[in-house]
Amino acid sequence: MEEIDYSPAGPLARVVRAHAIIESNESLYAVGDGGQALGLLQIHPGMFHDYYGRLLEFPALNSDTWVEAWIKTTATFHRFHGFLTGTEDHQHLLVQAYNKGFSAVFSHGQRNPEYLSRWLAAFKTC
Repeated sequence: MEEIDYSPAGPLARVVRAHAIIESNESLYAVGDGGQALGLLQIHPGMFHDYYGRLLEFPALNSDTWVEAWIKTTATFHRFHGFLTGTEDHQHLLVQAYNKGFSAVFSHGQRNPEYLSRWLAAFKTC
């Protein structure tokens, strides 16, 4: 497995890496959800469109590789929704929202405790 640089995620590098571990086992070539979720972080096109380049902290650059773009997209998702400033409970909901969708978790009350448990275990190893 090749070494992946998570530094484009800045202070969220460990958060992003934990997602990569459980989403793809850090595989750059993973495909899931019937071909809709791609790469290291299993990002759907809609999420990529919504978050890549949305914050100046994680700008979309012409020089970004796909890996850098995926990392920035995931970091933006968490930063935009207050991961670094939220309570632990809020952070745990955001982790689940990464998997189930923001609206599913925050508007419709859906949860994925198994995903959260796997993410927490991965986060401890980062």
